[in-house]
Amino acid sequence: MLGALLGIHADLVFAERNIDFQLDRLRQFTGEDREVGPFAAGHILDCAQRLSQSVTARDAHTKALTAALQGLRRNEPPAATVTAPAARTAPAARTH
Repeated sequence: MLGALLGIHADLVFAERNIDFQLDRLRQFTGEDREVGPFAAGHILDCAQRLSQSVTARDAHTKALTAALQGLRRNEPPAATVTAPAARTAPAARTH
């Protein structure tokens, strides 16, 4: 289980880094001093698609990690119901 959690965490970190990288590339291609031509438009489209994939992957990994961690949570034991001991009846008097 630990290996699976660490794997999901590594994938989550990779998705976050890729999101940051793609955002930086988009900012470079769409900066105020840049003209958006056919060449840049292809790169912008590629960045947007990769950004979308990374966000989807991040959300899926977050959901999987949350579910796995909640599965590890200890459940509180059910409240024990305390019942009063049955009243003992005195043995019936024997008649001879």
